[in-house]
Amino acid sequence: MNRPNQHTQSLIDKYLHGRATEEEFNQLNEWYHSFDDTEVELQNFSHQDMLSLRQSMLSDIQGTEGFQVVSNRSKILSIAWKVAATVVIIISVGLYFTKTQAPQLQEVAITTRSTDPGHKKTLTLSDGSTVKLNASSSISFAPQFGSDSREIELIGEAFFHVTKDANRPFKVKTGEVTTIALGTSFNINAYPGNKSIDISLATGKVKIEHADTPKMTIEPFYLEPGEKATYTSSTQDIRKQVFDPDEILAWKDGVIYFKNADETTLIEKLERWYGVEIDLINDTQKTIDITAKFENATLDNVLKSLGYTLGFKYSFHDKKVEIKYSDIN
Repeated sequence: MNRPNQHTQSLIDKYLHGRATEEEFNQLNEWYHSFDDTEVELQNFSHQDMLSLRQSMLSDIQGTEGFQVVSNRSKILSIAWKVAATVVIIISVGLYFTKTQAPQLQEVAITTRSTDPGHKKTLTLSDGSTVKLNASSSISFAPQFGSDSREIELIGEAFFHVTKDANRPFKVKTGEVTTIALGTSFNINAYPGNKSIDISLATGKVKIEHADTPKMTIEPFYLEPGEKATYTSSTQDIRKQVFDPDEILAWKDGVIYFKNADETTLIEKLERWYGVEIDLINDTQKTIDITAKFENATLDNVLKSLGYTLGFKYSFHDKKVEIKYSDIN
């Protein structure tokens, strides 16, 4: 803004005290009008806005008859304060426009992708990483990752193949556990209702740590290829062990695999995999512990094989399957 110099300050002081001559008043008025012709500080305040604001304040100060040198001290002070206020108002409005027109931090949009029972989906993220979602799963993420991190939230099961980026760690949050990778591939199984969260590393290296929860006390640790971390929420315990790739990773290649599965595990996996509801008409008195693998098989073929092994018959009713063990009356 055109700030008052020493001479102008003197004119303002004289005007405030009623000592300004008509010539001095005209000089002060010229200084006021010079606002149009100077580089002002209000860089975000448009020229048209300046003209409108100036005209409004001039009308307020001048009235319809223009400036007049008056002898009444109270009127002089009233008009003088308006002149002084004009400077303050312009500065204040300029600051307002500067603040309101400055870039604002916007909320990051979050995208959610999910799969229904019986369906799988492969997604490519903005950084080139790919995610294969198993049935009844979802991930939430920003369509464009930030400059310092890549963050995903997972419910269910997914296999991640992460594009290497040393400056942006790839973080997957699953409940109380966060998996951090730079460039690697791994599987996470975190279905709601599961007693545990399983992180299985196929290639590269990942860091496992607790999410930002104050009550957590377990120190973070790393996985090597072929190792699996199992976190149990009820005990807040996390342990590491070697895993069977067929059991953990086969699903992404269309293979349904059962390893020492009991009846509950068997039914839950079939329902999720094929998108059906299975009703047991009766229950077997045998303890089921079955290991089997089916590659790109229909539900009918899977049930036929399992029925022969476990001794049950089945029937379809739209999206429902009824199972009845034949050795029970």
